[in-house]
Amino acid sequence: VRERTNDFGARVKELNCLYGISALIDTPGISIEEIIQGTVDLIPHSWQYQKTTSARIVFKEKEFRSTNFEEGIWKQTADFIVHGNPAGTVEVHYLDEKPEEDEGPFLKEERDFINAVAWRLGHAIDHKEADEALAQLAAIVESSHDAIIGKTLDGIITSWNSGAEKIYGYSAQEIIGRPISVLLPPELPDAESQIYERIKRGDRVDRYETVRLRKDGQQINVSLTISPIKDATDNIIGASTIARDITEHKRMQQALRDSDKLITVGKLAAGVAHSIRNPLTSVKMRLFSMERTVGLSESEREDLKVISEEIRHIDGIVRNFLEYSRRPRLR
Repeated sequence: VRERTNDFGARVKELNCLYGISALIDTPGISIEEIIQGTVDLIPHSWQYQKTTSARIVFKEKEFRSTNFEEGIWKQTADFIVHGNPAGTVEVHYLDEKPEEDEGPFLKEERDFINAVAWRLGHAIDHKEADEALAQLAAIVESSHDAIIGKTLDGIITSWNSGAEKIYGYSAQEIIGRPISVLLPPELPDAESQIYERIKRGDRVDRYETVRLRKDGQQINVSLTISPIKDATDNIIGASTIARDITEHKRMQQALRDSDKLITVGKLAAGVAHSIRNPLTSVKMRLFSMERTVGLSESEREDLKVISEEIRHIDGIVRNFLEYSRRPRLR
């Protein structure tokens, strides 16, 4: 009865330890380091000689120790695995010499239990790191200025980030569950189906420039990168689209093209203006000579005066045009 009672007490201590580890893992916002340190503090209370038991966990070359830790005479260890690779070690030490029972001072159940603790810890770290990576990825997706949209192979929208809301004007509540065709202009009804045929074959579409429709009816230019989404068995189950609004970029490109045209026209006009000024100079000299000719009637002199005024007017227009066509002098 005494042996059964002692054995039952040992199992209760082990269960309390595992329960404590589970409670640590389920604590909201707890870090991996806090989980490991909490596990180290729980371990000594689960062994037969708990007052002289100390523990240490080594994870990624960093040590976590119980408050009374010392390298003991007797030691047992268990390795734990994270993401399929050896990641650390759980150690339990007795600080003083104990009688050798069952091939050593540690009970057989304790040797099994340290393996259970190591497995539970590795499993917890595995999931915690995966959750943190997913949370980080979700934060990156949500904070992106680009529209990141998830869709089924039937074109039903399944995810919608804040960038998509800013670009297209729909909130996630409004758009999730609706077909992606709501973003297509009426003149492009078949464009999306052609893309989905490529996605179903496992192809990726890079930097596809097209037009999309905002909630307010405005058409915008977008650049799309569309990739297949696969499940754990490598089957294609949907598509992910990254869309960038390039409307302003397109406008600037057009403005640059228009600017280039204006520069070309300016150069051409400047050449024409120079060609006009040369004969004008010759005409002005002839008029200057004629105005001083003796024998002109009053009406002829009036006509020459009008012609001279008009030539000066033309010369002023050409001069102003040449000044406008020159590069500005920066000061």
